[in-house]
Amino acid sequence: MIERQKTSIVLVQPSLPANIGATARAMKNMGFSLLRLVNPADHLCLEARRMSSGSDEILENAQVFPTLEEALADLHVTVGCTARRGKERIKFVDPDGLARHLEPYRPDTRLGIVFGREARGLLNRELDLCNLLITIPTALEHPSLNLAQAVLVLCYELRKAGSRPPGSAKFKNPPATSEELEGLYQHAREVLLRIGFLDVGNPDRILRLLRRIFGRFGLDSREVRIFRGILHQIDWYAGITDRSRP
Repeated sequence: MIERQKTSIVLVQPSLPANIGATARAMKNMGFSLLRLVNPADHLCLEARRMSSGSDEILENAQVFPTLEEALADLHVTVGCTARRGKERIKFVDPDGLARHLEPYRPDTRLGIVFGREARGLLNRELDLCNLLITIPTALEHPSLNLAQAVLVLCYELRKAGSRPPGSAKFKNPPATSEELEGLYQHAREVLLRIGFLDVGNPDRILRLLRRIFGRFGLDSREVRIFRGILHQIDWYAGITDRSRP
């Protein structure tokens, strides 16, 4: 099971300082401390500090990034919180299922749980950056959760799972980082477009399927390099690039 000290809560463009502060409080309630913010409102203002209720150190130590890609680059497992589903999307779990999904990973695996904007959540291209999606079941007549409430629910489930006796890690090597995986997907997009495999008008439909396939296996860095080597060879064999391309 992944350690809480290796788990980051990632907020994408939170617009209300009060929500950032309340998120910090929810994190500290459950023993989490790593907060990453993408283009946030002022997370150090008085309103944020007031709502953090004694969790100022989480706000002060928060890492701020200009893009979600940069916020996730060094993480191994990225989980997007969303209520929107699509048939080509990667695996969906509920909060209890998240804990079960994470059991095979090494304790030093770096995890990020991503939450979207208060008004419209995560965009499709942001969901594509996650290798697992999670939905919190709510009443149909009022499904919307406050940002800090959603963070609290997921942190609680992970804390509860972390109190169970640890099992043996299935994955002996850490998974590839988000940066490595995105490099693979971008490389695949370029090569498959060049050889005419992808529909130029809608290449992301097949690419989302590839993300779902690769996401099942938890690729490590060596496996990513092998797949990229295969792509280089396809590119060369098709006569499109020189074999010497790095």
